[in-house]
Amino acid sequence: MERLRAQRLATAGVTYLMRRSEFDAILHSSLMAVLDSPDVATATASGISEADLTTLRSALLPGPASIASNAAEIQAHVARLFPGESLGDLENGDPAAFKTSLLLTACAQSQLSDDAKMRFVFDILDVHRTGFITRDAINEFLTTTMAMHHVKLCGVSVTDVLDRVFAKTDTGVLTFGDFVGIFGELAAPLATEPTPSIVAPLARRFYDAWLDYAVAHHAEVQFLTLYFLLNVIIATIKISTIPWDPIAGQLARLAKAMAQIVLVNAAAVLLPMCRSLVTALRNIRWLWAVVPFDHTIAFHKIAAAALLGASVVHSVAWVFIVVYARSASDLDWQMSILNKDKTRLLRYGTYMDVAATLPVWTGLAMLACAAIAVPCTHHRIRRASFNIFWLSHCLFVPFTIFLLMHGLLAWMAPPQTQFWIGGPVLLYLVERRYRVSAVFGGSTRIIKAHVATDTVAVYMKKPRGFHGFQPGMYLFLKVPVLSRFEWHPFTISSCPEDDYLSVHIRRAGDWTNALHDHLKAVAATGAAYPAIAIDGPVGTPSQDYGNYPAVVLIGAGIGVTPFASILKHLVHVWEEHRCPDCGVVQLPDRIALRKIYFYWITREQENLCWFRETMQQLSTMDTDHRLEIQTYLTPLSRESVVAPLRLIQTFMQVEDGHDVLTGITSKEKNVTHFGRPDWYEEVPFD
Repeated sequence: MERLRAQRLATAGVTYLMRRSEFDAILHSSLMAVLDSPDVATATASGISEADLTTLRSALLPGPASIASNAAEIQAHVARLFPGESLGDLENGDPAAFKTSLLLTACAQSQLSDDAKMRFVFDILDVHRTGFITRDAINEFLTTTMAMHHVKLCGVSVTDVLDRVFAKTDTGVLTFGDFVGIFGELAAPLATEPTPSIVAPLARRFYDAWLDYAVAHHAEVQFLTLYFLLNVIIATIKISTIPWDPIAGQLARLAKAMAQIVLVNAAAVLLPMCRSLVTALRNIRWLWAVVPFDHTIAFHKIAAAALLGASVVHSVAWVFIVVYARSASDLDWQMSILNKDKTRLLRYGTYMDVAATLPVWTGLAMLACAAIAVPCTHHRIRRASFNIFWLSHCLFVPFTIFLLMHGLLAWMAPPQTQFWIGGPVLLYLVERRYRVSAVFGGSTRIIKAHVATDTVAVYMKKPRGFHGFQPGMYLFLKVPVLSRFEWHPFTISSCPEDDYLSVHIRRAGDWTNALHDHLKAVAATGAAYPAIAIDGPVGTPSQDYGNYPAVVLIGAGIGVTPFASILKHLVHVWEEHRCPDCGVVQLPDRIALRKIYFYWITREQENLCWFRETMQQLSTMDTDHRLEIQTYLTPLSRESVVAPLRLIQTFMQVEDGHDVLTGITSKEKNVTHFGRPDWYEEVPFD
């Protein structure tokens, strides 16, 4: 049992280093995509017989002009042998290229011997049945296939690959003997290698499942437990000060208890937004075991939800109190704690008089602020129209003012709001003042921008306040020409040693789309770059990587940017400690980090190329095998697309150690994979 718990603790530690929230999302999406993938069903099916293979080839190879005439026959074969494919794919792009890829897939999954598979592949590429394969035939097939699936070779061209292939023959064509001699040892890529099927572990007892969660999220569990107990204790203390009332019964106690919870959470909701305070506290190591700094935004949402819920209960309780006060007997009224000069209006005034009182109208105003702000916090609204999200959040200013005014009449107790939220409000105001000073004191400008299809890389002059930032931090960016008020957070992709700041921004909403289009227009016209302002740097969980001997870094798409900064920083650190004589990197004991596992899952191949230089430097310098880089290109999971690309990739890997998808000259383990990672294989789970 102790060993089991130790394993869970170890797993929890590794998961933390992988930025838990991102890892959980990646893991869930990867598992669901794999389990739902038609390739899993195809891969687990029995091998395709030689007869089926021959029949499929006969149906596919007559030529593009015959597709319409034998469409039903082709569709029947495709549906039976490849549930994931459809005839619609034959009608998109180049039919011949797709049919050739489909036959390569069928060959890989067939029952043919290795020699027979080689012969079959050769016959497919020998489209004119001449007994040899020409350079033009291979070039046309590869070029068309890559264009169909939006794949480009990085660092080399198709011509370079063909030069290497045909350099091995003196005739300028490939005979079957040449083909076997060049690709015979690379038969492994022709074997079926689908995205692996993942079998979920058996359901365990509730206690084990709870223990796993508690161990993996121990800081969050402890913190939320303390937070819950704080609310309960403060509400209980408040209840003990309120006597039972003949009119309100327990409603008076309930209303005051909820009011106390509102005050506690009004303070709690502001503290996570004090970014400078959170960044400073993050540097206190012993606090990590108590405060989950990784989840300040999540706690902000929890505190806001508790505040809203307590406000609603408090308001409903007072509605019933007013109704009961107006219908109570005179005797009960005489004995009630509501029988005061300040609250006589509740019994004898009109409902309009009650609504016009300070506590009631300020309470209604706060509920109105919440009713506007809460729907605008939905992630779709925040992503699609950040202005609405930001402007609705500005309602916290009148909300705070109304909260301070709400208890001034002291209906049932002296006002105490100022004691609860005074400190957090002061901290927040100081934070805002500090940020304004930092913004104006750290003026900068755009040096250059690289605009891609869905991303834009912005390179800025580094202001003086950013020379001490740590890898993995992020900043806030404002572009006044787009919006005078919007600040957007982006992870810093440059490292502290660079003489510039850079961020990589993906198109995701109205503001990022506008920035992308504006910088694209600037690049086209040669106009001046827009003025910008930045605020930061701000700490994140990923900056703690240096405290552990081994870390697992997992990035998805543009989310790799914090790790780009970290890995670039490591290039400088390793270079600083490289022995000038033997070239070996000798790290001192004060540097704890000794092993890095870097996983990058992306849908866009162009993302792999902008990070190529850093990965190449790391791969070259990593003589002691401290770094393993695993990249995954997720759109290419079907074997009909993967098979020829994998053959090229393996050929160039063997010839030059060159990964044609990333452009880096890499070690055996630093390669690009197709599909999604099998996390149960990569990171063993208990």
